[in-house]
Amino acid sequence: MAQPAATVADYIVQAPGEKRERLELVRAIILSAAPGAEELISWGMPTFRVGKNQLHVGCAKHHVGLYPGAAAVRHFAGQTAELGLACTKGSIHLPDSRPIPADFVADVASWCLSPIRVRELRAAPQVRERHQMPDWVRVALHEAGLADAFAARPPYQRNDYVGWIVRPKREATRQAHLAQMLDELRRGDVYMKMPWHPRR
Repeated sequence: MAQPAATVADYIVQAPGEKRERLELVRAIILSAAPGAEELISWGMPTFRVGKNQLHVGCAKHHVGLYPGAAAVRHFAGQTAELGLACTKGSIHLPDSRPIPADFVADVASWCLSPIRVRELRAAPQVRERHQMPDWVRVALHEAGLADAFAARPPYQRNDYVGWIVRPKREATRQAHLAQMLDELRRGDVYMKMPWHPRR
């Protein structure tokens, strides 16, 4: 970073190239999961806060870091292991070499920033939510001729796409997410606005 950022927007603007896009995506996911969150810089990092609950995000050399605290890292240990994400006592690393796991980031943000979260929930085990595809999404895939392209994507992408599409309350937002997914499937080398290439 060139100089200490005064706002979250400044922090992101100062980030280099592709890292800026990844930070923007993480920010958008967090604000979608917690639309009432306050944005500020705390400990030199973008911070999202609801009441006393907060979630930090930071830019590292080879990853974007989520800093939800030790309790959250323990809470999401099963999902981070499933996704192959590195963790420290209080942080979760989203490596630059892989697409941002949108559904997972939303889960972390929702858990950390929920205004009704109580201390007892911190010890509760959490199973990664599996999203069932609605008929209207399935119809859209078939009408676009992209059902096979969707089926060829890794399981985490299929699950993240469906969760990302059905989660918003506004129909216009759901349709916008659906349109983006169809466009990315049509292109074949993009996932959540990030370059992606299937393993051979």
